Amino acid sequence: AFMRRFNISAQGSKLLAFYSSVPMAPLGLMWAVRVPVEDAKILSLWLNSTPNMLQVMRDRKETEGAFMQIDQYTLDDMLILNPSSLPIKDKQYLLELFERIRSLEFPDIFQQLKKRFSTRVELDCAVLKVLGFGDDEINRILDYLYPALANEIEQLKTLMQG
Repeated sequence: AFMRRFNISAQGSKLLAFYSSVPMAPLGLMWAVRVPVEDAKILSLWLNSTPNMLQVMRDRKETEGAFMQIDQYTLDDMLILNPSSLPIKDKQYLLELFERIRSLEFPDIFQQLKKRFSTRVELDCAVLKVLGFGDDEINRILDYLYPALANEIEQLKTLMQG
């Protein structure tokens, strides 16, 4: 399931996507997708990655400050990591990461970015590595991306406060 309507700056906003082995009906706040189990786990990593978060911030329908909505047309145009096109070793790498972090408690998204939460860094490094980036490129990307997104979230939160 992927968040459809959410406040990215709110306390308690920790992740954008969730995997469940139990079928669910997430009502109007989330998009539900039925895909094979391994693909769902990999997609949950991608959808929670900072590169995807950047895409979400860019393409969102802003409703009020940091409160945003992802509409169907936005989903149709989003770039999504395709698990079926990944080499087996990359799939295995991501599935092992999923199993390691699946039960960990994440702080709020803003704090993850501001304080370089170690699990966030591990997740983003893995996704970028699978996309073909080298270690130096990954470090440069994350050194720029984390403060830039944290700043954007902070500005959106300020807009909401008036």
